[in-house]
Amino acid sequence: MDLYLRKSEHGQQSPDIYRVILKDDGDAVEIGSISVQHSASAQYYWKWAIDAVIPMRAFETSGRGTDRADCMRKFKEAWTKFVADEANLTMFLAEKRRARRAPHPVVVAQAPASTMPSARDHLPNRSGNVRSTSGDVQ
Repeated sequence: MDLYLRKSEHGQQSPDIYRVILKDDGDAVEIGSISVQHSASAQYYWKWAIDAVIPMRAFETSGRGTDRADCMRKFKEAWTKFVADEANLTMFLAEKRRARRAPHPVVVAQAPASTMPSARDHLPNRSGNVRSTSGDVQ
């Protein structure tokens, strides 16, 4: 089981964003991130975080480091503690793999309610013609 860094595709926003990849039995799974964060006071700092896909309250799952190498060391320390219990690793990877297989939700944009016709706008009259609220027979 090895950990690797991969430059994030969102690196255009900040060039120092990395995903931590776990390679195990030929499978590569994203398990966390290491990146530069900018504070409101225009200062920056390095941050690491393990993805929280299962409850991990008893473990340190994020923190700050002095640079990328320090964050990598701290991440690996925290990850090693977490996976010391094989059940944690099994649950974590199962959830990550489930999330990869799940279809992504489709977001359907809707027009504002004021522009959408209501059921009342197109009701058939007694002759079977549909009359819109503008009075036109359709």
